[in-house]
Amino acid sequence: MKNITLGPFRVTPEGGLILRDPALRPQLRFAWRGRRCEAELVGGGLRLGALAGSIPFTAEPAGTHRPGVFAALQDLPASLPAGWRLSLLADHRIRLEAGQPMAQPATAIALVSALANFVLTLEPYLSRLEAVGVRRPATASVAASGAASPAGAGSART
Repeated sequence: MKNITLGPFRVTPEGGLILRDPALRPQLRFAWRGRRCEAELVGGGLRLGALAGSIPFTAEPAGTHRPGVFAALQDLPASLPAGWRLSLLADHRIRLEAGQPMAQPATAIALVSALANFVLTLEPYLSRLEAVGVRRPATASVAASGAASPAGAGSART
């Protein structure tokens, strides 16, 4: 049986996904608990990320939580799993990222398993951040980018 072409991939008879062009970096965007999450195939693995929320503005009623939020952000990296990173973006959004090695060629099952593992590992950190006053993102509109339907199902992009 021959390989078939599916978007940016050649699919092997065993279900392996091989990039047709190594310069491509397919991405998948999806929402988890109202947060925008992303997965990108890079160099034999996945780079996963999620916008966890944002620091309340001083003028907001929740702005009184800012000192606790900053303290939690300072302590959080020490408790993250190996390979995870926390970033505070210039607009005070909080991003959590992780790298995930993947056996090559990756399969759809391995990719979905990695996504599920990421969001299940992410879950307690989102709860901790919410507990100290981190604002939830206004929306997780991944549909606006054309990468997911309003129901939250994702699609690959190159």
